[in-house]
Amino acid sequence: MKTVRYFECKIDGHYKFWEITIENGTYSTRWGQIGTTGTSKKQDRKYTNYEIQKVINTKTAKGYKEVGVKAPPLPIEPKGPPPKKIPGGLELF
Repeated sequence: MKTVRYFECKIDGHYKFWEITIENGTYSTRWGQIGTTGTSKKQDRKYTNYEIQKVINTKTAKGYKEVGVKAPPLPIEPKGPPPKKIPGGLELF
């Protein structure tokens, strides 16, 4: 499934956009001044949803705000092995 998220930053007279397209664990970005086609870059390897969300969080920390329909947060895969089940229905971590 392909997801496109679009962000804008209008701080201190700057009118910039940043867009991320996520598909099958890879992503590409496009950025530039609002009203232009901007510059784009495609990443060459697979990324986890956690890594992609970190990229998005970096932009929002810099003042970029998502515009339009907001996509739900990416599901984050748990790190490490799954918990072990023991008798009685308890889980050990």
